[in-house]
Amino acid sequence: MNWKVTAVTTAAGILSLWLYGQYNYRSGWVEGRANLVSQQQQKAQAELAKKTQRQQQNEAKAAAAESEGKENAEAITREVIKYVTRPGRVVCVFPPERVSIKRRAAENANSIPGYDTNAAAVQNGIAK
Repeated sequence: MNWKVTAVTTAAGILSLWLYGQYNYRSGWVEGRANLVSQQQQKAQAELAKKTQRQQQNEAKAAAAESEGKENAEAITREVIKYVTRPGRVVCVFPPERVSIKRRAAENANSIPGYDTNAAAVQNGIAK
């Protein structure tokens, strides 16, 4: 009878140790997974914040460029209307200083730093 009690006690001890190990393993896995998920969420939130900030900067640059372009376009349009609506005109000739307005507007639009840095260069309708 002593041998049976020892065998049952040993089996119960081994079973309880195995169950304890399984419990610790699973709880550790759950904690590790929760930690990993929280790290991924923090990384995603940081990336979203960066993208939002970058988008706001791009929108501000675009708005500034658009308003500057509108101002230049209005000046060019006024000059063209002034010369085109002259009575008795035969040829529309613009003085060089007035034509330079358009050239300066194009140069100003092309000199906005960082606005089109990611744009692909296009030549003959094909992106390089």
